[in-house]
Amino acid sequence: HYAVIPSNDGVLNANVLDAGSISLNGGERAVVVLKEGSMLDVAGVSGETEVAVRSGYARQTLNGAAGSIDISARNGMVLDGDMHAAASGTGADGSLTLTFSAGGASDGSTYDHINGARVLAVTQNKVNLGAGLNVGDALDGVTGGGAISAKQITDAGFGKVKLDVDRGVAGDKVLLSDGLGLQLQNSLILKTSLLEVANGGTAALTADYVAVGGDSAVAAVAGAAELQVNAKWIDLIGDVAVTGVKKTTLSANLDIRGRGTKATVEGS
Repeated sequence: HYAVIPSNDGVLNANVLDAGSISLNGGERAVVVLKEGSMLDVAGVSGETEVAVRSGYARQTLNGAAGSIDISARNGMVLDGDMHAAASGTGADGSLTLTFSAGGASDGSTYDHINGARVLAVTQNKVNLGAGLNVGDALDGVTGGGAISAKQITDAGFGKVKLDVDRGVAGDKVLLSDGLGLQLQNSLILKTSLLEVANGGTAALTADYVAVGGDSAVAAVAGAAELQVNAKWIDLIGDVAVTGVKKTTLSANLDIRGRGTKATVEGS
């Protein structure tokens, strides 16, 4: 937000505020649906102000940071809409968090409706899961999963992304599509105990900081895929199973750390 403060002396007095946050929570049963054509905008803005210097006043550009988008659902996500989260100038880019929420109530009881595995797919290009979906339609076809693409993330300008499917339900996973090349400026956190590369293909993840892991003991199965992770720092946290691969390469400029790690990585 760029706000100009009225002044009687002809000096441009203005402030730039950082963008805020958008939070969408589907609650116990809902599928969160962002139809194609919708927009979530937490982009940063820039504006000019005048600051005092020895010779009088000088123009200066103020750059605001982008905000955050947090989407949580228990039963599914349809992310066909657009998102804007780029900073302006030297401001910090925004963040995206996608969470499949836990399968039980806060008191420890379980709900009386379906609670199968949740699969969050990361594709190279956008997949419109909600094409043809209208208000009042049954959501069976989009229940149990969701998809976000590298192109959506890049076009939106996110600097930080967190994908969380660590609910303790068998089969919960982050699924990386064949040919995926996801690159972020700041951080990528995959909070999942099961990470899979699809169809015996290849996937590459790149960020300054990459973290993978969850809290569920999961067995990996060998396959023909290859996973490449590039970062300055890489953290393997808790239980980590990389499945469907024959080769996983972790390449860090500074450090690779295991934090309470119990890793199961098939292949080499």
